[in-house]
Amino acid sequence: MLKNENNVETVLRLREMLVRAMIADNDVMQQLVLNKLEELGLKRKDELKYAEKVIKSDEGGNAFKIVARRKNWFKSQFVLQFMLFFDIVFVELKLSRKEGCMKKTVTALLIIVILLFTSTALAKANEEVYHYSNLITSSLKYTYQNIISPVNQSSCSMYPTCSGYAANAFNTENKLIAWIKTSDRLIRCSNDPQNYNRTLVNGMIRFYDPVDYELNDYSIPNKKNNFIEISDKDNSDLTNTNARLLYDFAEQLKYEGNIEKAITEYKRLISYYPDSVYKGPAFSSVFNLLYQDSRYLEAIEWGDRIKQESDGSINLTELNFYIGTSYFRLENYKRAREYFSKVRENNNDDLIAKTYLIEGVGYVIQEKWDKAESSFSNVNKHSDYYGKSQEFINFSREGNQLELKDPKLAGTLGVVPGLGYLYSGYKQTAMSSFFVNSLFFWATSQSFEKDNKGLGTLLGVFSFGFYSGNIHGSVETAKRKNDLIKQKHINKFNLGFEF
Repeated sequence: MLKNENNVETVLRLREMLVRAMIADNDVMQQLVLNKLEELGLKRKDELKYAEKVIKSDEGGNAFKIVARRKNWFKSQFVLQFMLFFDIVFVELKLSRKEGCMKKTVTALLIIVILLFTSTALAKANEEVYHYSNLITSSLKYTYQNIISPVNQSSCSMYPTCSGYAANAFNTENKLIAWIKTSDRLIRCSNDPQNYNRTLVNGMIRFYDPVDYELNDYSIPNKKNNFIEISDKDNSDLTNTNARLLYDFAEQLKYEGNIEKAITEYKRLISYYPDSVYKGPAFSSVFNLLYQDSRYLEAIEWGDRIKQESDGSINLTELNFYIGTSYFRLENYKRAREYFSKVRENNNDDLIAKTYLIEGVGYVIQEKWDKAESSFSNVNKHSDYYGKSQEFINFSREGNQLELKDPKLAGTLGVVPGLGYLYSGYKQTAMSSFFVNSLFFWATSQSFEKDNKGLGTLLGVFSFGFYSGNIHGSVETAKRKNDLIKQKHINKFNLGFEF
């Protein structure tokens, strides 16, 4: 029978932990709790029966049972993942009131070591290069994926997952920056989904959030499969049957989707039969296929060769247009404008209007709103694209007045956990950050007050990481918010034609 008031309170706490661990199907946590109950003189079998009874009952007011059933209240998987961790800290603090400093410190650290280094051998097997720092990071990753993450009973809604994000961060950044970025990601996990772009992963929609976040590329309309026109020629005098057969064979490969083989056969035709009337169509087909396959540098090189060896059957104005769009897709907007200028030397009003629109969009992507407006204003008022150009002019003027967030101000506000996120409109992340940092601050202070310096030091490391991650995340979140605002505005510039 437990007469000590501290032990009674500890047992009640441990029983709550056991109920929540069983609801979450977290076997490792169940064993840790049962072992602690056995140390207090209670029978494992009886405690399991008690927990099963509580789980089946509809009443009882068990706090952790309610949390487990109503996890959507928190809107944060990360908060739920660490609640059991803080349960252990709480129990250790309770037990430490009557135990020696050495014993309580060793016990606390032992529990943390068990959590962090569970199945280290398996983590090691997944590492190509393995040393001490990888021992920690790989063990953390494996432990999170196989012990902590199952508490949610669902997969991470972010892509890459939090553990994958952490692994990438530690592989590409120094350890301190990686820890800060990972802390920020854990705070943001599954919060404020409206502020992330969506991506499809294994048939499931996930929120795209890589370590090296950059604004998504401007969405360019689908490319045309064939665009360089070939002037008609009279083929009645064709005597070279082999050239015709080779061309037909290459065409068949193209329609079957064997792009590389088709290109090889077209090039063979050009090399074997340089005087054939099929040379022009073959040149055009190679360029078209390279462009269609997004091999823009090769397409540009091939286009320059066509201009040198052209027999007059290829429309060079259109060729210059598509070489320019190749540079546009490579984000070399200056070179694109040079080729667009060549297009404007001819009297193809339709292509000229398109060059001004595409050129303007290039300036939009670079956020040079005034130059974009100038390009759009060059579209002839008799052009079919004049209405589109006027619409884009208005959008360009709006671009100069976008209400963006100040990353420096966000970082300053981040001194108060969560306030920097709130400034950028990440309300759920702000709540998560405030809650998690508060828990760590409280647990750290309690540990030192109870003279548990070992546990206090360990928690202090975690507190520093999450507090630093909160400030770093506030700055990056403001930048991300600005990117989303600009991206949303840029996406208004829908050209309405393929190229």
